[in-house]
Amino acid sequence: MADTKISALPAVVAPVGTDEFACHQAGVTKKETKTQITAATDAALAADVANLAAHIAMTTTPIHGSSAVAAANTLAHRNATGDLAATDFNAVAGTAANPSYTFTVDPDTGLYRFAANGLGIATGGVHRAHWNTSGALVVNDAAVSSRMTGPGVTINQGAFDDEAVALQSTDVNQPFTTIADSDTYGTLQKVSGANAGLRVSGFKELATTVLDLVGYGNGNADTTKTVNGRAIVEARGFVDDGLGAVGNTNADGNVFGVRTQRGGAEVTLLLIDEDGDLHVLNDIVVAGLVDGVDVAAHVAAAVLDHPNDSVTDAKLRNSAATSVIGRAGAGVGDPADIVAGADNQVLARTGGTLAFQPVTAAMVTDRTRKFFVPATLNYNFSDTVFYYAGDGSGYELLDGKIFYLTGFCLVPTDFVSNFNIKAVIVPFANGNVYNSLWVRYGQCGEGQNIHDETLALQAEAVVQFQNSCVASHTLANAAAGDIVRIQYERDAVNVLDTIGAVVRGAGFLIEYTADS
Repeated sequence: MADTKISALPAVVAPVGTDEFACHQAGVTKKETKTQITAATDAALAADVANLAAHIAMTTTPIHGSSAVAAANTLAHRNATGDLAATDFNAVAGTAANPSYTFTVDPDTGLYRFAANGLGIATGGVHRAHWNTSGALVVNDAAVSSRMTGPGVTINQGAFDDEAVALQSTDVNQPFTTIADSDTYGTLQKVSGANAGLRVSGFKELATTVLDLVGYGNGNADTTKTVNGRAIVEARGFVDDGLGAVGNTNADGNVFGVRTQRGGAEVTLLLIDEDGDLHVLNDIVVAGLVDGVDVAAHVAAAVLDHPNDSVTDAKLRNSAATSVIGRAGAGVGDPADIVAGADNQVLARTGGTLAFQPVTAAMVTDRTRKFFVPATLNYNFSDTVFYYAGDGSGYELLDGKIFYLTGFCLVPTDFVSNFNIKAVIVPFANGNVYNSLWVRYGQCGEGQNIHDETLALQAEAVVQFQNSCVASHTLANAAAGDIVRIQYERDAVNVLDTIGAVVRGAGFLIEYTADS
């Protein structure tokens, strides 16, 4: 019977009925009726019966065990502190469809013994995950990966192609919400459905260091610069050999690439192929290295070395424009294109093709040549006096007289056209000089005047003490090798000569167009 405080009973002198009991407390006589005693006893018994029924249910319900073996099970009990004993949760192994430990409202969801020393988890009567005897967690598969012999995680997505692993943080709010949740900062998933491939994705609110691959190694890094060299961080790519193992990558097969999106589409920027060739694509220009050293300077200093005879005939190719080495257009390069077939040839582009060839006139854009012919004789026509020598500034052509200045030259062998002659004089005052030019020329063995040309007298403005090139005349029939006799005339008797001072004659400036 449950405890009843005597102090709570009414005080009486003595029991008066057959259903009353007397008791004493501190010298005071009290009574308790049969009804009071029965009520207290029934409440205590009801609590004990409910507790007993719960223990019986744990060993006889079909969910936790078979009712047929309930008699062989020990009823649950509590220790002195009210805790259930360790043996109180012993259960049958169970299955995914009928787990050992479930929920009243969801009897096909819970825990069960997957295998020896293995714990399974089921939802809706279907196996979802289990830990095996090695401590590996296997999700959505009956067996761990055959290459996983210790603790680890195996996830089988089945035909699902979305995220296999999503890393999230409540303080993240990244913008790529069409690809991942806003609080996701990293995912692992398949690249191409049943064709597999692994995509590691990082998400960040800023476009800096979104995916950070870092390697930490103790000691010195490898310095080998051959096919056997190793690095702190390595990226490796392989193809199969058709037998389930690693095979050789096909010739010129692309191994590593860098891509981005521009102009509304994904494009490739850089490729490294099977034999180590680096291809920088899409008009990307490498201007310099991070440390500020120009890449071109590295190449010029032979920092980048290429083995001898490593450029094959097939690699002497061309772009759409004329190449530096090789042919223009889409033709395949040929070593003959860059080999001089004879002496006295230069490497030049003509007609859209780069080749060794003789220099022609068309190759030289500026073929103008000049030379000076000093005057050899000064003749005073007015006084019929010859002067065979002059001073440092030339021969004197006096005012008020008619003077001739003469010279001789040969038309050069590289002459093509436009053999022009000008007299060079220095006037001692400003004004107009009245002058003309008379030229006779021809080859050896021809008449001295086979070609005879005269520039009519004309007045030309000149400036005091300046070299003045006057009486310009271009020969009409000049040819290489012609002997040319030149005579310049100043007619200072004519009123059109207004200098009023001496003019010194220096000689003749010759200008012509050469063949190269």
